[in-house]
Amino acid sequence: YCYSNFFRGRYFGNGAIMALSKLPKLKLFCRQGKTFRHPFYFSDEHGTITDLSGYTARMEIRTELPDDDSTADDEDVLIRIDTGSNGGITIDGPKGEVVLEIDATTTATFPVATYTYEPELIAPSGDVEDFLAPSSFVVLPEVTL
Repeated sequence: YCYSNFFRGRYFGNGAIMALSKLPKLKLFCRQGKTFRHPFYFSDEHGTITDLSGYTARMEIRTELPDDDSTADDEDVLIRIDTGSNGGITIDGPKGEVVLEIDATTTATFPVATYTYEPELIAPSGDVEDFLAPSSFVVLPEVTL
C-alpha cells in the first residue's frame, strides 16, 4: 500500500512494487511562500511496512506533460526534486516513507497555476516505478505577506 494524508492504494506485493494498469491520481496543493511537505508511506496488503532501503526517488513539476512523440522540454519544468543533488525528497527506508519537501523561499517564486507532477521510485536494481499517475500540483496565492 502507498498512503499519504489523503490517499491510500495497493502498490506493493511481497515487498516489491507491482505494475498496475491504472494508477491513482492525487491532487496536491501548495501555497506560495510556505514550506510544502507531503509524506507517502508504503506497506504490503497486510500492513507490513515495505522497506525502501536503497531506493532513490525523483519528481518534476511541469507546466504541461510532454508529448509521447517528443523529448521533454526543460522550459516546461517548474522544479526538479530528487534524493540526489537537487534535494527535496527524503526516503526513510525502514519506515517505508517518502517525503516531498520544497522550502518556502522556492515556493514563493512559483506562479499561481495548476501544474502536473509524477513521482518515481528507483529500486536498487535500477528499475523505475511510478506509484501515482500524472496528477495535479496546484499553487495557491500567498495570503499573509
